[in-house]
Amino acid sequence: LPIINVADTDPTLVETKIPWVFRNIADDRQMAYTIAYHVYKERDFQRVAILRSDNRYGRFGVAEFVAGSVRLGRPAPIEINYEIAYGHVNPDFSTQIERLRRTQPDALVLWADAEAAGHLLRRIREAGFDMPVFACDRIVHPRFLELAGDAAEGVVAAYPYDPDADL
Repeated sequence: LPIINVADTDPTLVETKIPWVFRNIADDRQMAYTIAYHVYKERDFQRVAILRSDNRYGRFGVAEFVAGSVRLGRPAPIEINYEIAYGHVNPDFSTQIERLRRTQPDALVLWADAEAAGHLLRRIREAGFDMPVFACDRIVHPRFLELAGDAAEGVVAAYPYDPDADL
């Protein structure tokens, strides 16, 4: 019985050699390629920092962006992670913000879940950073907008489909 995956963007889902599982949407690698192309080729940024969750999603999600940055001759100056239990570890993200301050990037790639991304972005903007932010599909969620508020203005996210498309 064939199974069509319409929601999981984990690139390894269809690489597990289960011959009846198929994907019909872009995976995280393809979205990372899209972000890298946009950031480096279309927008011509030179120093793009990466801020990601410290879990499998974050590590695998940005791996292709990191590789693409190197291939395009613009390796990311820093890859910063945050602990998933940030509320108990570093609720104000001061460690991550200090690392951004020392790096002074031209732009930021944010690979995080909606809730963490909302808090992170708000705190980054409160710290005085106004660099463009590019993000993964998981921020395309009402919770991100609720938590980030005005800080979400101008954020660009890759997404596997257009839910408002008139098909």
